This record gives sequence, structure tokens and C-alpha cells, in this order.
Amino acid sequence: MVRYFVLVLLINLLSNFLIAQSVSKNYIDSLVVIAEKTKPDSNSVKAFTKLQDYFFDRGLYDSSLQYAVRALHLIEEMDDKKSIGLARFRLGMNYTNLNNYDSAKHYLDEALEAAHEGKD
Repeated sequence: MVRYFVLVLLINLLSNFLIAQSVSKNYIDSLVVIAEKTKPDSNSVKAFTKLQDYFFDRGLYDSSLQYAVRALHLIEEMDDKKSIGLARFRLGMNYTNLNNYDSAKHYLDEALEAAHEGKD
């Protein structure tokens, strides 16, 4: 009886893990499609930001950094003054977690400057 219970528990855990993996992959794939449109817009920025958050939350800072950089470039191209400070902050946090403190300080200082400019 105990073996049966353990077997059912293992099957349940494995199936939940595989379903979660599938959902995560579909989620990421959908975000990449939105982010990499030929004519990027604010939805592309949101998708890059969600991708950055997804990888950051999982401790995959190299991947997170890649999407944070792309989001910042797009925000700068769109001249979105409201979003630029937060994008620079996110980039600074990625560099902090990668122990690249010079780059982290650079982007965090720029984020602080953007925040002060936004108060004018």
C-alpha cells in the first residue's frame, strides 16, 4: 500500500513538473514573439521587461541582462522619458547580481538622475 502511495505521489509530482515546464516554455516563446516584432512598440518593451523579470527571478542574470539591455535600447529609441529610469535601474540590479559593480553603479546613478529629472 505504501509503495502504491509513493508511486502515485511521484507520478503526480513529475506530471506537475512537466506541465509547468511546458507552460513556462510557451510563455517565454510568446513573449519573444511579441518582443521581437519587426516594428517594435510599447508592447515590445513590456515583453522584454517581462522576459527580464522571468530570468531575474530565477537567478539567471546573464539572460536577464540580455533582455534588460534590449528593453533599455528600445526605450531610448522611443524616447520614453517615463520608463528610462526604471529600465536603467533594472540594468543596474542585473549588473549588481553579476558582481559587475562598476557597471551597476553607472546604471544606478543614471536611474537616480532620471528620477530627479522626472520630478521637475
